[in-house]
Amino acid sequence: MTQSVKENWKTILRDGDRGHWIPYLEWMITTSCDLACPGCDRFIDHNHNWTEDFDLLKERLEGWSKQLDPDNLTIIGGEPLIHPKIYEIIKLSKLYFNHSNIEVYTNGLLLSKKPRLVETFLETGGGKISLTFHNQNETVRNKIYENINNYIFKKYAWYRTGPNSWQFRDLVFEITDTTEGGW
Repeated sequence: MTQSVKENWKTILRDGDRGHWIPYLEWMITTSCDLACPGCDRFIDHNHNWTEDFDLLKERLEGWSKQLDPDNLTIIGGEPLIHPKIYEIIKLSKLYFNHSNIEVYTNGLLLSKKPRLVETFLETGGGKISLTFHNQNETVRNKIYENINNYIFKKYAWYRTGPNSWQFRDLVFEITDTTEGGW
């Protein structure tokens, strides 16, 4: 039993130049959101807006990259696309966590204001864009679908990899509908 625990511990803490291994690391860059969904698990609906200062974020990314070795680094919010430096954050995340899969969670409403999101991911070697529907408002959903068609699917030859996922080169795009129990 002791030997098994020690072996598992070594596996979990793949110490080396990259720090302690963890499967997932979420990095919240803002609590601001263009939605205020009741019951938000980030408490965004309680109006406590905050956006991380880019220089401080850069310093923290660099520091934590020496301590942690995540397989997946997920950039979250609020709505991460609100951050004025989201492209730079994706690039820095890949720079400091170059072995990690970089992912951005978005509700999709701001894709039209961040038209280089796909290109930024492709320039950094891929990753994942996860889009989550949070409400059933038909107007909002139609806007999101319009954004998906215009800013995700329009320029690239995506192929379907699952019922709600697509891939282009090393970039995955996935849709989850939490209003239908889709998490």
